[in-house]
Amino acid sequence: MSGSVWDKRQTHWKTLVDVEAVGSRLVYDHLNCVGAGWVEHPLDVPMGHHLGFELWKAGGVAVPKPDNPYFSKRMPKEIELRLTPPIPLVRKFGGDVDAMVGWLSEVRDARLKVLAAARVGPVRGVAKMRRVHPWDEPDTDKETIGRRVKVFGVGQGGPEGEQTRRACERDVRGHREGHAARVVAWKDGDHTSPFPPGTLLGHTYLGMPLAAASSDAVLGTRHPSREEVEAELAAEWAAREREEETRRTRGRIRAERRERAARVADDEAFSRELEALQQRVRVMDPTRKRSGLTGLLEPLTPSKVVRRELGDQRPDVEEKGRAVVLRTRERQASRPRRRRRRNNDPPE
Repeated sequence: MSGSVWDKRQTHWKTLVDVEAVGSRLVYDHLNCVGAGWVEHPLDVPMGHHLGFELWKAGGVAVPKPDNPYFSKRMPKEIELRLTPPIPLVRKFGGDVDAMVGWLSEVRDARLKVLAAARVGPVRGVAKMRRVHPWDEPDTDKETIGRRVKVFGVGQGGPEGEQTRRACERDVRGHREGHAARVVAWKDGDHTSPFPPGTLLGHTYLGMPLAAASSDAVLGTRHPSREEVEAELAAEWAAREREEETRRTRGRIRAERRERAARVADDEAFSRELEALQQRVRVMDPTRKRSGLTGLLEPLTPSKVVRRELGDQRPDVEEKGRAVVLRTRERQASRPRRRRRRNNDPPE
């Protein structure tokens, strides 16, 4: 960290193709001092020499200048760094920093167990680590001179990962051949022909035109910026929120319909019960003693009844009693009527 923050040394350029490569590189940098045998755990590294991915949650951190005479006194005592997770991780985990840190912590812990099993003897410790010159390289195996270092990293395994590696190697060969030929033409005065895709420094500082990457290219293609990924995630979150709101609305409508159907069913059941009660026949118990009607009809029976025929004098109002009008007159005594002769009667 002292090299890339305080003395502005040039860092190594390497294109990490997939998310697995990004995670592997993060864990490698996280455990660099552990692999070199200085400490047992990366959290033992003094502040200013190690920045863990847990600090993404804070958003920023102030890094103090190391207390040694190797850096200029004109430099500030501390530098504030804005820490953000890599763009591929943001896209993979939907911007969930806790999920990113949890995934990397699992990979880190598994790698720590491998390093602890392979360690021989105790670690050197923090006190010796503080006395190391900031520009010293950690103890590693001697590199083969003249061997080219890969400028890309593929973390995915299996046939798909192997296919991606071959495509990256093809892109690297094509870029180097096209770039060498284009540099010769540039020196000859051709400043209009495009350079191969991926010539970022020449395009940024010299304005060199760039050719469009092929459709099957892996390296040299344009990757989305952080703003574009955040806008894409915001659109996905908004669509997911709309779907969730639609789901809640549908659930509320279904609940209301079920409640309404339950009320209708209860009303129908109550109506059927009332109808059954109305149609039910009451059966008297033969052993039950009937109640007599004595004493109930006496008040309704009049004490005096006045009977008259049509044409008789009407009774006076002061005469108490019930008046009964006979609609037929008494038939006067007369001779009997002769019966009509019928067909079956004998002759007279």
